[in-house]
Amino acid sequence: MQDGDLVGVQRTLTPVLRAKALDNRLTDPILGDEYAELAMRRLDPAYDRRRFGTSQIGLAAVARAKAHDDWARGFLADHPDAVVLHLGCGLDARVYRIDPPATVDWYDLDYPSVIALRRELLPPREHYTLIEPSVTDLTWLEDVPRGRPVLMIAEGLLPYLTETEIHELLTGVVDAFPSGQIQVDTVSVGAWRTSKWDPVGRRYNALFRSGFDNPAALADWHPRASCGSGSDSDFGLGVGSRRLDAGRRLGGRRSRHAHAQRPLASRRRHRPPARALLRSAGARCE
Repeated sequence: MQDGDLVGVQRTLTPVLRAKALDNRLTDPILGDEYAELAMRRLDPAYDRRRFGTSQIGLAAVARAKAHDDWARGFLADHPDAVVLHLGCGLDARVYRIDPPATVDWYDLDYPSVIALRRELLPPREHYTLIEPSVTDLTWLEDVPRGRPVLMIAEGLLPYLTETEIHELLTGVVDAFPSGQIQVDTVSVGAWRTSKWDPVGRRYNALFRSGFDNPAALADWHPRASCGSGSDSDFGLGVGSRRLDAGRRLGGRRSRHAHAQRPLASRRRHRPPARALLRSAGARCE
């Protein structure tokens, strides 16, 4: 199977994977994801040898992934017996980057075509399960261990669900577990309503279906949830921003390969440096 078998929003997976692969080729990478580079090389052996092949376009998605990784590591350090639900996982190698202990059971969920591609590109590991049902068909929760803390990660997923679907998903997960942390990112109402004119979304047929100007309000949907991790509630909600999504250009980084292009910072000095964007992408609702 190749990425040509993907449709709709699934087609956005390859550009994000390419950004992570290129990040791994930098002297000071954000993620340092060798699995992304290996998987991208298998999908497209010449991905970095075309025009703009080594540019820094898309590194904001890498910064967002780094923020989610850091939140997840913090939760798993405090809850080494947790169950992880990585929803809309795409081709992200988060389980390999974080490398949780054997006491953690990790579940990656996405479309069957995406899961099939993951099986080809990424190796299996113990206490790691791939599941294929629709994320909105909550019967998949019946096959996941209960009675343990849960970490739900939905990076880049919620904007493609309706508000009703998001409500059912979040409340369903909270109802199913005794405690946990939910990590999501959202777009504003304005970004949602204007996404139909976005050329990237139209190209991939991946338009937003919801938006929130106050994403912290998602925690109000359930009495056992609150925004942030420092409260007495059973569930903490961490919300990131997608204002720094793929397509932005980040400055100040050089490839460690001789054929790298001139860093974009030298041409667009008004762009903020990658580390500053990483701090912004990691802003939470606490």
